[in-house]
Amino acid sequence: MTSPLSYRIERRLPIALVRLAGELDGRARGWLRRALAEALVAEPTSAIVDLAEVSVADPEQVTVFSEAAADAARWPGARLLLCHPRPEVGAALRRHHVDRHCPVHATVTAALREAAAAPVPPRLHRRLAPTRYAPRVARELAALACARWELPHLTTAAQVICSELVTNAVRHAGTVIDLTVTLRDDALRVSVRDGCPG
Repeated sequence: MTSPLSYRIERRLPIALVRLAGELDGRARGWLRRALAEALVAEPTSAIVDLAEVSVADPEQVTVFSEAAADAARWPGARLLLCHPRPEVGAALRRHHVDRHCPVHATVTAALREAAAAPVPPRLHRRLAPTRYAPRVARELAALACARWELPHLTTAAQVICSELVTNAVRHAGTVIDLTVTLRDDALRVSVRDGCPG
């Protein structure tokens, strides 16, 4: 089954911009949450959803944005901002109190300005070839992150986790791998992305 809603992600780390088009209905809710999860995988500080080309069949469907804002806050700790809604979509957002969970801006520029004010957490990134050396490079990156951010007690665990995730990507995806280690509130977040759609 196809969705009446399509999306295009414009990566603007530390801000992700998601442009939606089509009709938001019950069938599109899952697609929308998947689009936002895809936008958040690189761990931006904020995700902006451009609603300029979105209509709603049932105004209550806009509550999906409140759910998505809660998801983004839990992982990766990003804010969700909405922008450029058509008048009827803006009215639905206000009626269902979505604007209490995520700010709604009149333009993409205004949303980008607010998102840009958020602090960017320290991060280290490596793009790895899918070779037998990739897990070693992952362990080295984890050790570097722990040393740089003065978290020596996390070094062993971080090295094991990075190595295991990269090994899985090498074995099962066989594509280029992006490894990112981010410092958030004295904790490390490890993200591994491969190019395999599975």
